[in-house]
Formats: sequence, C-alpha cells, structure tokens
Amino acid sequence: MLKQQELQELQENILAGIIALPEHSADIFLILEPQYFNFTILKKIFEYCKNNTNYFQTLFFEDTHNFFQEHFPDENILDLLTRLQQKGLSIFFSKQLTKNAELLRECFYKLQCVKMIEEELSILKNDPCYPFDKALTAVKSNIEYTGTKLHNTKFNHPPFYSLGFEVLNSLRKGEQNAPIATGFEVLDKIIEGFATSQLITIGGRSGVGKSFFLLKLILNFLEQGYGVAFWSLEMNKTEIFKRIFMIFLKEEINIDKHYDELLAFLNRKRPPMILVTNEITSLDLFFLEVKTLIEQKVKIIIIDHLQLISLEGKESSKNRTSELEKITRTFKKMANDLDILIILSSQLSRDLYKRKDQTPQLFDLRDSGSIEQDSNKVLLLYKQKEKDGTENKKCSIAKNREGKIADILLDF
Repeated sequence: MLKQQELQELQENILAGIIALPEHSADIFLILEPQYFNFTILKKIFEYCKNNTNYFQTLFFEDTHNFFQEHFPDENILDLLTRLQQKGLSIFFSKQLTKNAELLRECFYKLQCVKMIEEELSILKNDPCYPFDKALTAVKSNIEYTGTKLHNTKFNHPPFYSLGFEVLNSLRKGEQNAPIATGFEVLDKIIEGFATSQLITIGGRSGVGKSFFLLKLILNFLEQGYGVAFWSLEMNKTEIFKRIFMIFLKEEINIDKHYDELLAFLNRKRPPMILVTNEITSLDLFFLEVKTLIEQKVKIIIIDHLQLISLEGKESSKNRTSELEKITRTFKKMANDLDILIILSSQLSRDLYKRKDQTPQLFDLRDSGSIEQDSNKVLLLYKQKEKDGTENKKCSIAKNREGKIADILLDF
C-alpha cells in the first residue's frame, strides 16, 4: 500500500498526464472515478475535467492554466498548476499514464478493504461476544467485492500450503490415524505429520514465535478439512485475528501481499475454527467442553500454553509440578479416548540461556517432567545466531515416538 506522500505524487502524475495529453484522457476517465482521489483539490480538478470532457479535450496545453483559474477562482491553485504542468511536460511521451490510473484504482479499493478489516478488529476488541466467524465472513465479502472491482489485477505468489501431504491424505483417506500435515514440508518429511490420539508439545522461550507457529498450523489444518478449537490463554480474539492476517500478508494489515491466497482461503467452504479464551481451571469441565466441540466437528484441540493452566478446588495441588503432570496425563488420555489430536505449547526453562550451547533439550521443558513422557512428539522452537551475525529460526525434533529426531531450519 502506498504511503500518503506517494499517493499524492501518483494522483498529481495522473492529472499532469491528463493536462499534457487531453486528447488521450478519455481512456483515463473510463478507468478512474473522482472518489479515487483523496486530496480535495486534485479530486475537484479531476471531477471537472471528467464532467466536461468534450470542452477540456479541445484545449491546447498552454491554455489549461487559464482554464483552471477560471473554473476554480476560490482555490489557491497557481503553484499546483505550475507543478502539474511541469510534470506534464516531463512525461509528455510517457506510456505510464494508463498504468498509473490502474494503480490508483487498485490502491483505492484495497484501502477500502483495509479500513473494513480494521473496523472488524475494532468491533472484536470492544465486544468480546462478537462471533469470530462473523468477522471472517464480513472480511470475505469485502475482499470478494474488491476482487470483482480489480478483476483484471493479477497477484502471483507461490502456494501457501503443502500439496504433497494433501495427495498423501487423499490416498490414505479412511485409514485410522492418517497423517495430518503441519504444512511445513521439511518438518513433515521427518515426522510424517501428526495424527489423532496423539499429544504433541511445542516448546519455546517467550518471543521465539510459538503463537505464530500455532496459528500457521491452524490455518494448514483447516485447509485439510479438520475442525480446530484454539484455547488461547495468552491472546484475545483481536490479537489472534490480527496475527492470522499477518501470516497471509507478511506485515500488519497490509492487503497487498498474498491477496489471492487470503481471498481463496476465506472463500472456501471450510470446517469450524473455534476460539476460546476462557481459563482452564477444571479438567472435568474441560473434558465436557471438548466433547461438545467434537459434536461441532472439531478434531484438533490446541492450547496456548501449559504454564497458564491453573486448576482450582479439589483438582488443584500445592505442588505445581504434580499439578502439571496431572494435566498432561489427562490430555494424553483424552486424546486417546476421544480420538482427537491435542497440541500443547509450553514454555522453556530460563536455565537454557545460562548454558554455552543454547540448543533446547527435553529437560528444558518448564515445570514438568511428564511432558516428555506423555507426548508422542516434542518440537522445540528456537533462534540461533550465526557467526556472521544472522539469525536462523530452527526446530529441534526432540522426541518422535514413531520416527527420527533432528534439528532443522524452519521458517515459522
């Protein structure tokens, strides 16, 4: 998305081209509407030219100054006209005029789309009961409208999802515990995906990107047709919504990047994505909630994160380690009994950074020795500084009950 100064420059260049080449302005008037200009005086000039096309096109270049002064007597237009005419002379033979007009139209509709997304975020922030799916539907409709208006605009990006595992899943459809792709190709090649009846632990220090990684997993699971419930004990719905869009757009609320991918994803009929921000204070109540979610076609439960679960009443324990062990054992049994996949994120111990080798190990999982025992797979995310000063994102496959362990580069 262009910045305001760049947008003004673009709009001035378009008007300069129209002034320099009035006989070719008809094509531009077909592409643009006055509302695409967000600077008042530029909008007025364009609107008058478009509404008086026949008269304006008969003017010679040197007559335009008097023309505009005559029709805009109340505006301090002298400096602007001088600048526009100088630009017009410099681009007199340029073929960029039509491209500039198409770019302005594209910016206008994308800006409207971004404003709408921000409005939905504002509603979510002020109304915790506002349905997340309703917000996604509203965004989808607006993007569809934008896409219709920009029907001749092409966006070419590489595929976002792993095609290989979609093929593998289709071949193994109906087979018990068929693989569920993570969507990270290098990771799936080693661990062969996840499966129902498994407990998976994703560990990492604060700030390493665990939440982003979990949200990418969710989007990839939805793409494969699995319903997902995400228990976020750390982020509210607004923050989750923003991060989902950042995954697609690569920067905060900028619709330019991965535009077609976002549209295609929202446009597909997909399984439910249910966000829960309630605290988990009772494993019995949690079990009942999960059974209700299964009735809504949820197959994967993701909890962020273990250390924020605190049991109350009879289920609580004075010994924090014992309490966490009880939680992980219950989650493992629940995954088996209900035939679902449970993914649990966990913090790592601060002692990790006291060591010379800061590659995380299983014993770095914070406050609980049972995580290693109960989990089918344990993935530890971390960042490694190289000798040249660069920083690589890595994943240690620290436990893989059904296969190999390894340290891999992973762009999460």
